[in-house]
Amino acid sequence: MKHRLIAIVTLTVLVSGCAASRAFRRGEDAARLGNWDVAVAEYTEAVQADPDKPEYKIQLERAMQSAAQSHIT
Repeated sequence: MKHRLIAIVTLTVLVSGCAASRAFRRGEDAARLGNWDVAVAEYTEAVQADPDKPEYKIQLERAMQSAAQSHIT
């Protein structure tokens, strides 16, 4: 039973890390295209999946600022 629990926890961590990484890459792609609303959504998903990654939080903040600026202009 203990080994099964460890395996489940390990798998959960790996899957959430992969999801965060994919969302972050989609955010980067959207940011490169200047699609700031999509970038914000993707970076938000990455931060929610892996809140301990400062890089994800920094890029989310930058995308939110760029999205706000684009809506103002």
